[in-house]
Amino acid sequence: MEKKLAILQIDSVLGDINANLQKISSMIDSIEDKEVRMAIFCEYGTTGYSLDLNAVAEEIPGKTTAFLEELALRKNIWISGGMIEKGDNNKPYNSSIMISPTQGLRAKYRKVHPFSFEKDQINYGDSEVIVDTELGKVAMTICYDFIFPEYIRSLALKGAQIVLNSTFWFADEISGPAGWES
Repeated sequence: MEKKLAILQIDSVLGDINANLQKISSMIDSIEDKEVRMAIFCEYGTTGYSLDLNAVAEEIPGKTTAFLEELALRKNIWISGGMIEKGDNNKPYNSSIMISPTQGLRAKYRKVHPFSFEKDQINYGDSEVIVDTELGKVAMTICYDFIFPEYIRSLALKGAQIVLNSTFWFADEISGPAGWES
């Protein structure tokens, strides 16, 4: 059996974690293809890009990861996506989580390369994360991390077969992804 990934294109409700978890749940419930073994939602998927990141920051593990663990178990599918993690010095982390359908929360990754205005708003991560899954060794990255070829190369050299890049890029029709010019 071929194994596939499902990319969940979520239009997050700004700052409403419960509404966004319901959207994610509904999208995963709608997957009918039995070959889909992992569902991935975007950076800031549980919150949208809130102007007050501390107001929506959560502990990992916590309420959101518990909800997603139950969903992964019920649907027998891996789940990965982005959330805001409570941090130090009144600055949260931009994090992604990886949840196994049989083992629950397997990993969290904190964005290593902050983009533009994030530099003043979030704490930076400082470690690579590669998770052994039934699809192979999966490296976790977030958004701007993907722009650093040596960082991605280092993940491959450490055995990553798949590199997930959870991102919340937004674009306009003229300039492409917003903020590229900064």
